[in-house]
Amino acid sequence: TTATYVLPLASCYLTTPGSDHNLITQVVAVLAALAKQSPWPRYRSLLQRYLRLFVKGSDQQKTFIRVVVSILESFHFDVKDVDPSLFNDTNPAMVNLSVASNPVKSGTTPGKHSKKDSIADEAAKAKDVRETQRGTGDVADSADVAAVDPTEEVEEDMADEEEALQGVKEEAMEEDDGLAAERKATLARRIFASLRRDIIPGLENILARKVGTSGGVSGSHRLSNQENDNADVIASMPVALAVVKLFQKLPEEIMHSHLPSLLLKVCNVLRSRSKDVRDTARQSLVRISMSLGPRYLSWVIKELRAALARGYQLHVLGHALHSVLDAMVESTTPGEVDDSIVSAMEVVTEDLFGEVAEERDVGKIADKVPEARSSRGHLTVQLLAQVVSSDELQSVLNPFRDVLTKTQSLKVVHCVEESLRHISLGLLGNSALKAQSLLVMVHGVCRTNNTGLGMVSGKNKNSSFLPPPSEEKRPTRPELYASQLLVKAPMRGAKAPGMSKTTNMHIMIEFSLQLLLSCFKRSSVNTSDKEILQMLDPLCGLLASFLGTQHVKLLSVSLRCLVHLLALPLPAMQQCISSIVKHLFKVLKEYSVAGAALGNNHEMVVAATKVRCIVIAVCSYFLVVRCAPVYSVWILVFKGTRGAFIHLCF
Repeated sequence: TTATYVLPLASCYLTTPGSDHNLITQVVAVLAALAKQSPWPRYRSLLQRYLRLFVKGSDQQKTFIRVVVSILESFHFDVKDVDPSLFNDTNPAMVNLSVASNPVKSGTTPGKHSKKDSIADEAAKAKDVRETQRGTGDVADSADVAAVDPTEEVEEDMADEEEALQGVKEEAMEEDDGLAAERKATLARRIFASLRRDIIPGLENILARKVGTSGGVSGSHRLSNQENDNADVIASMPVALAVVKLFQKLPEEIMHSHLPSLLLKVCNVLRSRSKDVRDTARQSLVRISMSLGPRYLSWVIKELRAALARGYQLHVLGHALHSVLDAMVESTTPGEVDDSIVSAMEVVTEDLFGEVAEERDVGKIADKVPEARSSRGHLTVQLLAQVVSSDELQSVLNPFRDVLTKTQSLKVVHCVEESLRHISLGLLGNSALKAQSLLVMVHGVCRTNNTGLGMVSGKNKNSSFLPPPSEEKRPTRPELYASQLLVKAPMRGAKAPGMSKTTNMHIMIEFSLQLLLSCFKRSSVNTSDKEILQMLDPLCGLLASFLGTQHVKLLSVSLRCLVHLLALPLPAMQQCISSIVKHLFKVLKEYSVAGAALGNNHEMVVAATKVRCIVIAVCSYFLVVRCAPVYSVWILVFKGTRGAFIHLCF
């Protein structure tokens, strides 16, 4: 009934010009429902028919591709258990299967099973002969499509298939129930072989070449058919997602062998100069990535980097990577994309600090490529930090640390600070990172980057920033006199001054302490837990050493962290309190004067005042009487601020 009445009635509306859009939508839904309930011969015939109609090219090309996608999504045959070695043409099992499907050509007398299995193929052959006689090949143009009546073709094809199915049913009733599993396995192998031989290559050819470029003149300019080519590419993009869903219903080995080439075809479309084509390809890639899941993210990044490797393509690469991660982050469990962190960070580093960042300042490039107007690197890093596991935290931080050790540009330093701020936001939103993991990371970053921060401590003041001793001989006295009389002419090409690798390392420490401070504010750190207190104890000595730095931001965030740590029972705090108070009063003496507490200094003075009050009120183990009266008298005599004196005493 469906083959005789419903299918021809529904198909006629697809080729009727001017059909209502809602009617077309319902017809596509009906064809998808019929395909989901059809046996394999009818399903294959229906799919191949609309594939041919799409390849020929016509005004209904978008409609045909919708039908193809809906039929592919309705694939309901179980072929997961088929041996993937059937894809090997030299396999004897594959040869025997081909011989069994064509007993007339092989010259053998088919048995009960071979006769049943060959009926559907004979019907398919008869259909192909009729199509060949009609001249409906792939080289036919859109005019030939209009000359063929799809209703008549549907009725003839369905009649042959019904006859073949009737013969299969009659012979199936005569067989024993014990052969049901064998028949099912044989049918699965036949479906698998047909997919490998006809269906999958045809779908890959649709994605590999531009189809339907009607109206073009041979030898014309390459831009004459640009709009038609772009429309054809946009129309064929939904097929990629349908093919991926089809691969997921096949054995895993088959998907692994065909998926890289399919992803590469989609990524190659992103190289188009047309913004509409790139947007469509990016949306298709996002949907494919969501369908595949986090397990295949590394595959997607690999093919993206292979297809988009130079020039304006690198800007498109950064935006495509962010779009994929942004769509997958909600359904990704932290740790599932750890194998993709390194490759993703390489893309982000190039986007933020490489030649791509320099090209972003060129106005002409930004006008031609909208993706070059802004960078998505900071947001991409935040997404990666949100799904990274504790084992791969250093893979996210090390690229920025390497940049800080090499750069002397203030612009690059500010870019690193912004990236680290987004990383902090991502880590705070990471559900898999517990307080213990964050404290270990904070301690490791502070300990690793603690060397050479310019601590003010006696004879070693600024020792890490002193230039190396000169290897030249000291000038003699006559030379000194001569140098005072005549100025030596400057030399060209002089050696540039050296730079310490630890010049910008304070930025990494500021990032880690700011992360610790955010954990305190969000109550992520349970200060009543003994294990947490044991992990906080080593930070006391580090914070005390940071109070002698010349970097105002680092000093401010260190004081703000001490506000939370001074009230905790930490053994190391009792050993460091003397050094903390010494640096504390020195900061207050130098910066709590008129005109000095401005900008970052104001924040530092406010934090130092809070720490001073907490030391007096909470730290009963430290005798503040030795330091407080001296500072109080200095306030009253030189500044006359009684309010500060009263606040200090109480």
